[in-house]
Amino acid sequence: MKKKYIQFAMPKECNGSSMYDLLSHLGEDYMRYMSDFGEITEWLIEFSDFGKPIREVGFKRGEVILKLPDNEIVGFWQNSKLTENDLRMFFKVSIKSESIFQENWESFEKTIYNFQTEIKKYRYVINIDDNEDYSYLKTIIKFKDKRRVLRIYFSNKEGDNTIQSYNFFNYSILKICGQLKNYGIDSDLYLLESELMD
Repeated sequence: MKKKYIQFAMPKECNGSSMYDLLSHLGEDYMRYMSDFGEITEWLIEFSDFGKPIREVGFKRGEVILKLPDNEIVGFWQNSKLTENDLRMFFKVSIKSESIFQENWESFEKTIYNFQTEIKKYRYVINIDDNEDYSYLKTIIKFKDKRRVLRIYFSNKEGDNTIQSYNFFNYSILKICGQLKNYGIDSDLYLLESELMD
């Protein structure tokens, strides 16, 4: 099966724009699209040999911030049932190679298991609401060549917050591993089920 890959920029304006016309054509709500995908400035889409969308990558200012489908969301373009030729009618597209698509697809991972990091400076953020403890450590790390805020949560298998069981002042450097959640470049990183390493 020979696949095709096209990339196109989203129009900046709403009224009279290609995106507005396209969503009207699909019977989709423009505001709902903007709420879910409004940050995306470019799309890169993989098509089957029949011209049907298979996978899609969303960009913001050149950074991959979304890839679909995933375990939670069906791709927007896949769900639209539009073909490659349909999109060519609405957008100025450029042809991309399979290797470029795959490189961008793999560059964004929402979850990284057994992620390890070392931190020296951090803040202990106390967050208790309705007798539930959501306290965490907050720091800045370099992740994929970007400075990102990292929130570190400690919990046991039952999901109870265990941060109070640690005496962080005994450590000059915290070596931590956990499950890293990356929701995009404009969001904080979250390290869940964190543990101190020896």
